[in-house]
Amino acid sequence: MDGLLTVGDGPGFVANGGVIALVQQGLHLRFQVNRTVAAAARLTISSQLLRLTRVSGSDVGDEECQE
Repeated sequence: MDGLLTVGDGPGFVANGGVIALVQQGLHLRFQVNRTVAAAARLTISSQLLRLTRVSGSDVGDEECQE
């Protein structure tokens, strides 16, 4: 679906087609971005936002957030 940004919680969210997942890592809240799904929805994720992600490969899947 064009222009639909989905945000959820948990590491499995991006593996199931979500765009941004909020994941708790220790005392910190991190996020993951699935750039493939974002591109399919014709969303542009800014480079500033991508620099804040812990994992930002083309398909993030269930990978753990990296410090």
